[in-house]
Amino acid sequence: MNRDYETLLNNSPTTITHYNGTGTAMSIAANRISYNFNFTGPSFAIDSACSSSLVALHCAAHAIRQGDCEMAVCGGVSCIIEPRVFVALSKAKMISPDGTSKPFSSKADGYGRGEGCGIVVLKPLKKMTS
Repeated sequence: MNRDYETLLNNSPTTITHYNGTGTAMSIAANRISYNFNFTGPSFAIDSACSSSLVALHCAAHAIRQGDCEMAVCGGVSCIIEPRVFVALSKAKMISPDGTSKPFSSKADGYGRGEGCGIVVLKPLKKMTS
């Protein structure tokens, strides 16, 4: 959901280079990773806000079950580099005053933003032994 790096790079017209057009596009990131590791098959980025990694995992598992691929690499990343989105979310009263999420709690009062990265390799269990 966040495009902090792109925002920073495109902040000033004098610093924009010929790489900015595709170098900061999330759609290209998945393809660059696939190319670098010689992965074949579908390669795409998913942006569904907070659920992006879970939706990506669902799509990867579905592709394996459907026989579109035998294995999938699936992951997600969140980096807070730039304050603008945080400011906007704060003004919308979406950020918890104490900065923590309290899912399914009556004390929930917003959510806490965080940074992280996770990558999983999915493969059917029957293929794990071979």
